[in-house]
Amino acid sequence: MDELLKKIEALTKQAEKNDNKEEVVALQNEIKDLTSKFENLEKQQLENQRRGNGSAPVINNIASFANFARKGEITDVLTESGTNDGGVLVPDDIQAGINKDISEGSAILEIAPVKTTTKAKVTYHVRTSGFAAGLTGETDEKTKTDTAKYQDIDISLGGVYAYPEVSNDLLDDTDEDLVSEITSGIGEALSETLAVNFISGDGTKGPKGILSYTQKQVTKKSDLEFGKLGYYPTGVAGALPIKSPWKTFREVKRCIKAPYLKNAFWVMNSTTAGVLDGLEDDNGNPLWKDQDGLIAGSPSTFCGIKVKIDENMPDISSSVFCLLINSKAYQPVRHKKTTMIRDGITHKGFTQFYTQQRWGGGIKNFFGVIGIKGVVKA
Repeated sequence: MDELLKKIEALTKQAEKNDNKEEVVALQNEIKDLTSKFENLEKQQLENQRRGNGSAPVINNIASFANFARKGEITDVLTESGTNDGGVLVPDDIQAGINKDISEGSAILEIAPVKTTTKAKVTYHVRTSGFAAGLTGETDEKTKTDTAKYQDIDISLGGVYAYPEVSNDLLDDTDEDLVSEITSGIGEALSETLAVNFISGDGTKGPKGILSYTQKQVTKKSDLEFGKLGYYPTGVAGALPIKSPWKTFREVKRCIKAPYLKNAFWVMNSTTAGVLDGLEDDNGNPLWKDQDGLIAGSPSTFCGIKVKIDENMPDISSSVFCLLINSKAYQPVRHKKTTMIRDGITHKGFTQFYTQQRWGGGIKNFFGVIGIKGVVKA
């Protein structure tokens, strides 16, 4: 690539100094052919980066990242392995800003702590039944109690990308906070994609959504089963009961063990929240409480449980339209590195920033999450 560019520059200088028209035309044709070849090679390198081929240097700080964004120059790197095909590994402080924007746009990421890894797959050894205990007198013979059972849960990571573009005029404007402009756009785009997949993703190229698991109707704690998403039926097809609809949510709470309720959340869309807001119990006590008016930033509660709004959840229907989920029931997983390729070729007048992270996710505790579905009881 560098040798090809040097050759183009040398031929251009020759053409500028040459007075022979025929030789100038020949030089211009050669320059045109080499330029076309150079652009094709650049496009191929960008494609290789998008597919995860090649390696990239690690930019050291924000100033170096801004220089890369504006000019495409890679300076002040921490380490570099292999050859550079035009991409970089985003510095930690820039990555932290992107991840903050991502977490603020996803109800699941606001609830569940993210596991970071350097691997393509993470395996969890999950206990599916607890250790048993018993009572005994001081001189009584101690008998062996039941042993806990375990199963493995594999969470594979897939690429999640954003492709924001910035006008070249903006790149040239040194007064503009270019880093914030790029990172906020990336964070918002990745957040939207991940939020959808944490709810309904099929798990083939990224997170497996909560609603994508095999579902099982449950009406009590003992009905919950490892590997299946339990759901409580409203008793009415596609709707909540007309009389005392709040009792459905009370019964759902009774299907979760008390320790899991201590850090549990309702997850629903704003339409469902609008239906529940204003509901009262049979004694006229309001069940929905808006905490924002009392404590800034605090979520609303319904039936004593905090509420998170996620517009990717279905409306009240015969699908699972609401979740009661403990903070440790679902496990999001993110690779530690974020890669970026600067593309000043594809869209003339603009520079695009192809940015990729690797994410996965899946239910880790099937006894800490339950849905609500508008169906009759089996």
